[in-house]
Amino acid sequence: MNKLSLQLHATCDCVLVLRSMVNVLCARSKLSAIEQNRVGLAVDELYANIVRHGYRGEPKPLIFEADMPVEADGEVSLKFTFRDYAPVVDISGWDCGDIEPCCAENMTPGGLGIPLIHAIMDEVRHEAMEDGNLWMLLYRPKKIREGNCYET
Repeated sequence: MNKLSLQLHATCDCVLVLRSMVNVLCARSKLSAIEQNRVGLAVDELYANIVRHGYRGEPKPLIFEADMPVEADGEVSLKFTFRDYAPVVDISGWDCGDIEPCCAENMTPGGLGIPLIHAIMDEVRHEAMEDGNLWMLLYRPKKIREGNCYET
């Protein structure tokens, strides 16, 4: 079984526990050190956003799951799910595909988290729940090919 699940009261220091879970799955899937770091960064960033913006620093319940589902093509992916009980987030204005974070006029303090998550992950999904939010991050390990930026 490759699914890990954790229920916690979300605080900043819990990020170390989440990172440990991410590292276990990354190691099992034999990701490169670069990929492991990037995946961990995306998970850390979403968690930080939930704690800081959703819960406003208050320790409130959060469910985190890390899984390694097998895709239709037989490849293994990494799936991370967050279930929070924060106020429902309206993501309709978050068109991350058009954001150019490297441009100085687009940079705001703390404003690059969502574009960063989208840049790292293959899929980012959000579902508004009656009493919170459901977030899903999916990462498909990259194959090392000539010219691929993931080469180590």
